[in-house]
Amino acid sequence: ELVIDYYDDEAEPARAQSIAAGISKRADYLAVLGPITSACRDAVSPLLEDAGVPLLYATDYEGGDCGPSRFFFNSVPNQVTIPLVNHLLDQFEGGTFLLGADYVWPRRMFESCQRIIASRNRQMSGERYIPLRGLSDYSPVIDEIRESEAKILIQALPGQESEQFVAAARGADLFPDISVGILGSVSLYTKSIRAIAGIQAFGCSPFLQTERSPAAMNFVMKARRFAPYGVSISAYAATHCNALKAMARACMALQDVSRKAVISGLAGLEYETPTGKLQIDAATHHTSLKMHLAKIGAEGANILGPPELIYPDRACTVGGVAASARAGAELSRALHI
Repeated sequence: ELVIDYYDDEAEPARAQSIAAGISKRADYLAVLGPITSACRDAVSPLLEDAGVPLLYATDYEGGDCGPSRFFFNSVPNQVTIPLVNHLLDQFEGGTFLLGADYVWPRRMFESCQRIIASRNRQMSGERYIPLRGLSDYSPVIDEIRESEAKILIQALPGQESEQFVAAARGADLFPDISVGILGSVSLYTKSIRAIAGIQAFGCSPFLQTERSPAAMNFVMKARRFAPYGVSISAYAATHCNALKAMARACMALQDVSRKAVISGLAGLEYETPTGKLQIDAATHHTSLKMHLAKIGAEGANILGPPELIYPDRACTVGGVAASARAGAELSRALHI
């Protein structure tokens, strides 16, 4: 029997570290699933690594974090930007403006975007970062985007900041002249965009609840039984479920339910998910993903063509960890038997 205990780190790395210290001292905890963002992951990783506790990280992030007992089930920058940016450049002429919140994830995402834009010999019209908690007045940012004469806007703004910016830009009538690429959750960060008639907006995700394959539809149906009414079944639901499935598969393959079995069994593992078979790279412990490109409209995400299998960049290996300053985090899940 698998029991899930929930711990709220309140977006505070120090609190996350304190929780991880307690988990590390208990032999009955099999693994940790979480937390949500990178600051708390960085805070807990060394403690869990030293204690041999597997960390299953299922949030999309900036990449570059590897360790012997760390495993990653969501996207890193290249897996999102390759399909999305290339599609935008294929479909629309003109320059590209990058708008992100001022922390590491948008900056790493935009580095990947810029490499693709440069490789296509296309113009960069501008780049702007705003405070993580948003702005009280977005009009200077909107004016800067308009004056750049960009025809493509790629935004990396978390949920609330995305909603605030899009509402302000809609009021300023920005979108008839510019197409939009959304980095981040297509299900969670696009509510305001879906309300704009005729907007050309696109996103890319390892899972979309509008996927029509039998396995994906079955997953959405099961998830809806437990979700509050009206809540989207997002990629986060799918990737966290995938992490649990992979952990169980690793233990079953070795006929051993232990931390060592999880760590040994996950490296290089192929396993079935709602989007088909995926594989955890043995060198980096990051996951190949079938990325769905979608146009965002009033009814949600309209998937454009079959998914593209994209392997994660090998920015690091399990023998070394790339460290950087990071911000935020919310919730960790500790798993025990």
